[in-house]
Amino acid sequence: MISPPAFLMRLPLLQRLIPSVFKRYAKVFKHRYLIERRMGVLYLIDQLNSVDRNLLIKGAWEPRQVKHLLALISAQVRSGEPMLFLDIGSHGALYSMLVAQAQPGARIIAFEPDPTNLVQLRANLFINGMLERIEVMDCAVGDAEGTIPFHQATDANRGTSRMTAISEAERRRTIDVRVARLDTLVSAKDSLLVMKIDIEGGEMLALQGMDGLFAQNRVLMQVESFGERAGEVKTYLEAKGFRLLETIDHDHFFLKS
Repeated sequence: MISPPAFLMRLPLLQRLIPSVFKRYAKVFKHRYLIERRMGVLYLIDQLNSVDRNLLIKGAWEPRQVKHLLALISAQVRSGEPMLFLDIGSHGALYSMLVAQAQPGARIIAFEPDPTNLVQLRANLFINGMLERIEVMDCAVGDAEGTIPFHQATDANRGTSRMTAISEAERRRTIDVRVARLDTLVSAKDSLLVMKIDIEGGEMLALQGMDGLFAQNRVLMQVESFGERAGEVKTYLEAKGFRLLETIDHDHFFLKS
C-alpha cells in the first residue's frame, strides 16, 4: 500500500483529508496486520496501533526527529572511534534499523520490555535481515537491579507501555519485568555512545543508571520528556556536562563531548 506523497501532506487543506481517506481504505480493504516498506525499511504493521497506523497512512513516524538524529550522528562520527547505539524503549526497532542502515559499522542494542512489542520488534529484524545485526535486550532500564511492575498499554497505542500506570486499563495489564542499570549491562569506553530514550516517564531513572558510561565516552542523546520532567532532565544532564542542542516536539537532543 502506497503512502501519500510528502508534498501533498504539507498542504494545509489536505493534511487531514488524505490520512482520513487512506485510513478508511486500509481498514476496509487491508488485513489488520501487513508488511509495508516505510522510511526505507520493511515494517510489520498492526493497524490498531497508533505508531504503526502513522507509518502506514502518513508514511513516517517522527520524521523530523529521525532526520535530525541521523544528521547529528553523521557529524559526530570519527574515523577509528567505535560507535554504540542504544535504542531504549525500542518499540518496533524503527530507530535501530535506520541507524543500522546509516552506520554499518556501529554496534546497536535495542531495549524493549513489553512482550508484545518484542514479538513485533524481532519480526521487523527478521524481515529486514537484521537479527544478527541488532542485539535485543528484553528488560527495562533504570537506576537499580531487580524486578518492577510494568504496565502494558492497550493495542490502541502500545508505545505507551510504562513503569508507571496512568490508566485503569494499564493497571489491569500489569506484569513483572527485569530492570537493570545500563552501567552493568553495557560496556563501552572511548566510544561515541548514541542513545534514543523513549520510555514514557521513566527517563530520569534510566539516566541515573548511566554515570559510568557518561564518564568514559562521548555521548549524543535524544530523550523524549514532557512537562516538568523535561526541565528535570535538562538540569540533570547539564550537571553531567551535557549541553542541549535542539528540541523537536517533546524530544530533546543533548551532547557531551
